[in-house]
Amino acid sequence: MAGVTDAVRPLVREVTGGAGALRPVAHRAVAWLVARGLDPARAAGVELAIHEVLANAFEHGHLADGSVPIGVQVASAGSGVDVEVTDHALAGRWATQLPGGPIDAPPPARLPATRGRGVALAASAVDVLVVHAEDDRTVVTLRLELP
Repeated sequence: MAGVTDAVRPLVREVTGGAGALRPVAHRAVAWLVARGLDPARAAGVELAIHEVLANAFEHGHLADGSVPIGVQVASAGSGVDVEVTDHALAGRWATQLPGGPIDAPPPARLPATRGRGVALAASAVDVLVVHAEDDRTVVTLRLELP
């Protein structure tokens, strides 16, 4: 990308290799965000949010098949940054927008007590979380406003 400075160059990755490959990608994404203005005090929560979304993509979008790549893109968007995680929607479709938006997912009362907290946890660490489902992929966008 000639002429694009590192300050605006997006971080784009494909993650393969299973659950052990997810945490380093979340860590690299947060390092990219901190270098571009994310408050370091927020970094741990944002890293956890990214990791949760990656784990959901791996488990639900790829049925825990470590050979299927998960797309990760972190890029400037207006006054903030968007972190997009894309999977291949192998386990079905659902769409939600948090906070305050419609939810088309199993009600929490129907989820086992040990399940269903990842999206809420991720949403609490970012400014906006949006899940967009299509026939062949699910894209989760974590939006962070930067100073």
